[in-house]
Amino acid sequence: MVLTNFLAHLLGTETFRKYIEEKQVPGNYPSIPDSRVREYKIPVPPLEIQHEIVAILDRFTKLEAELEAELEAELEARRRQYRHYRDALLSFPGHTDSQASKQASKQASNEDNGLG
Repeated sequence: MVLTNFLAHLLGTETFRKYIEEKQVPGNYPSIPDSRVREYKIPVPPLEIQHEIVAILDRFTKLEAELEAELEAELEARRRQYRHYRDALLSFPGHTDSQASKQASKQASNEDNGLG
């Protein structure tokens, strides 16, 4: 007997992916016949071991999802921070477009001459 979650984790492995790639029938839409999928040898440890493996892999999956969410939140915070500082640094209140352009050109020129 094979636990569904154990099988799901097993079918998500690089080993199984490579097996499928090697056995697929080439064409516009590569496919693999059922018979070739059935030929794949699935290791079937005792149920107790399957439960332990599933529990460990489920914990890692949960941890990965939590870390990914935290990283995505951090990345979004950095994007907001960048937009804020970009907008603040590149806005020139009280200046017309031509005045801001002249000021930026003057500043760039001074920096090029070692004066900035």
